[in-house]
Amino acid sequence: GQDGVFKLQFGYSELPHRLYDTGVTPFEGVGGSRLTLPFGPAATTGAMPLATTQQAADAGFDRKRIEAAATLQAVPEWSWRVNVRRDKRDGLQRMGASFFSTSSQLLVPIDQATDEIEASGAYQSGTLRAGLGWQLSRFRNRAGSVTWDNPFTPVVAGATQGQLALAPSNDFHQVWAVAGWDPLPELQLSGEVAAGTMTQDAPFVDPTLNGTLGVTAAELPQASLQGKVNTFNGSLRATATPMAGLRLNASVAHDARDNRTPSNAYPALATDMFVGATERTNLPYDFKQDRLKVSADWRGPAKLNLAGGVNWDRRERSYQEVVDTNETTLWARGSRPLGADTALELKWAHGERHHSTYGTVIQISPPENPLLRKYNLADRTRDSVGARLDLKPTEIASVTLNADWAYDDYDRSPIGLTDSRTMDLGLDVGVAVSDDLQLRAYTQLERIRSRQAGSAFFAGPDWRADSRDDTNLLGLGLRQNLLNGKLTLDGDLTFARSTSRVAVAPGSATDPFPTASTTQDSLRLQAAWQVQTRVTLTGSWWYERYVSRDWHLDGVGPGTVSNLLALGDQPARYHVNVVRLAMRYSF
Repeated sequence: GQDGVFKLQFGYSELPHRLYDTGVTPFEGVGGSRLTLPFGPAATTGAMPLATTQQAADAGFDRKRIEAAATLQAVPEWSWRVNVRRDKRDGLQRMGASFFSTSSQLLVPIDQATDEIEASGAYQSGTLRAGLGWQLSRFRNRAGSVTWDNPFTPVVAGATQGQLALAPSNDFHQVWAVAGWDPLPELQLSGEVAAGTMTQDAPFVDPTLNGTLGVTAAELPQASLQGKVNTFNGSLRATATPMAGLRLNASVAHDARDNRTPSNAYPALATDMFVGATERTNLPYDFKQDRLKVSADWRGPAKLNLAGGVNWDRRERSYQEVVDTNETTLWARGSRPLGADTALELKWAHGERHHSTYGTVIQISPPENPLLRKYNLADRTRDSVGARLDLKPTEIASVTLNADWAYDDYDRSPIGLTDSRTMDLGLDVGVAVSDDLQLRAYTQLERIRSRQAGSAFFAGPDWRADSRDDTNLLGLGLRQNLLNGKLTLDGDLTFARSTSRVAVAPGSATDPFPTASTTQDSLRLQAAWQVQTRVTLTGSWWYERYVSRDWHLDGVGPGTVSNLLALGDQPARYHVNVVRLAMRYSF
């Protein structure tokens, strides 16, 4: 390009994403839309000839991205830009499929492309800034559905094959505008608005492949969802500095989702086995959200810094247990030096969320327990405090201590999440041995505790579950400059441990849930050598060891569970070495 006239950009990248490589499957045709079995149905997985029919079933996909952009500066005040990008994903993903009380884990194809186009113009002159743009996003899935053979003996006649729809193709259009104005040196105003439309009109798959049920596509109320959702996002912000050291901020925002999808009654088919007596209706969920934020930041004498504000959030929903919720949060933060080599920062926040009458959604059948309170809708009190202490015990050393604590209380939820606590502790130590050698050590601890109440008999709470998640991190690092700064060496060593425990009370006759855990050790060495003013060579070696234990997967093979044909994927356990070489040239 040429500065102030035009600029062209091109990019291409590939990213492999590997999920599991230890699974096996007896299904043939993996990668296509039709999965068949080399044997007939069996009553249990133990009766299937799995030993002679298994084949590798690796899950993962490759993403390829190609993009281009052009910018034109027609006149000094105006610039125009066009971006074009395509993301392509190909591979296999896991999916569960069932026939009433029997289930199978399948590998289904990923053949997806997302095309995005954005055109925009920007204007800037003096105290005024503005922009206008249009965006189009098109998602296309060439793998619209997957059909599989039932590996288990059908409970009812004709239930020998099942079919599942995959992600449907859809479009999104949006126009947007932004503007900023500085009427006074002490006052800045800005705003943005965007209006969009999402559509999804992929044809429905057949309601069932079981011909004995007598339900065909002709009996559906329409051939596709005819989905349409209008979106709106708008915000205004103002920043003022009425006096030296004082800054005031205010913002207001409104987001809306207007669902225009037709609501229709559809036959309720239970996994290709029978037709329910009551039809099911799709619910076009809407929501509106209004947010208001006001804050002040004051820099006082002796480097004293105080800040505080209030945030207000109101949400209105349709076809949910709560019509609207209102949440108000007060917060404050302060910092100041305690001496020549010490600084302290404290922060506090208190929030309360209240909802309108908590009811039941009559369109959902069977109904939920009326004592259940969903955590995102329920009344909640949230408190948090935090502290940070910066020390400089010597001229070459620095120490940072941080601690944060948060508590969520759902004291009006008979059933559901009742409370949650989070605690974080951190320590960071840095030592500048010389101008060319710096050392660093750090550790971080995180503790999360949550409790929930449940009901096994559609009545009051009769059991509780306590969850404990712990994460510990320890790291060491160094940086060494050599050859008068032309060669830089970096090294990082980290150790991370995490555990997750769930206890249920009152306990049952079975064993408690085992502990899930992960271990990750990583060593990274990197070097950068400036050969010439414009040329730099870089290289790195990265080693990582990862071990996880997950009772959901540990020891669960294809035939371990009698009514589940599993892929047999095991928790990730690996060693990996990555060597990287690169040359950078600056034009």
